[in-house]
Amino acid sequence: MEEFKIDAFDHSQGIGVIRISGSLDLSNIGALEATIEGFFRRGMVRLVIDLEKTSFIASSGFSSLLFSLDTAKELGGDIIFARATPAVREIFEILGLGMIAVFAHNVPSGVVQLRE
Repeated sequence: MEEFKIDAFDHSQGIGVIRISGSLDLSNIGALEATIEGFFRRGMVRLVIDLEKTSFIASSGFSSLLFSLDTAKELGGDIIFARATPAVREIFEILGLGMIAVFAHNVPSGVVQLRE
């Protein structure tokens, strides 16, 4: 199993990118929340979350992602989920989040979606 890691950077035009590697669960959700909140505090409310290397998301992780998505929308932004693996995407669907979350094939297409 891959070690949990978060990489975050400013992409362009006020869009942030967060890459999550490994399993997202209660033991490390605080790091993701702090990263997202850091973007929000800087006025960056349009984010792409890259899930390509995310092996598992626990219910606490989905709850946090949904809360962050709601917050982004309240602030006039949005969150796009990029490169979700079939297993992670299936969990989004099972939880009924597939109708709420927006997905992109890759980070650049997620950025384009946020610019529209």
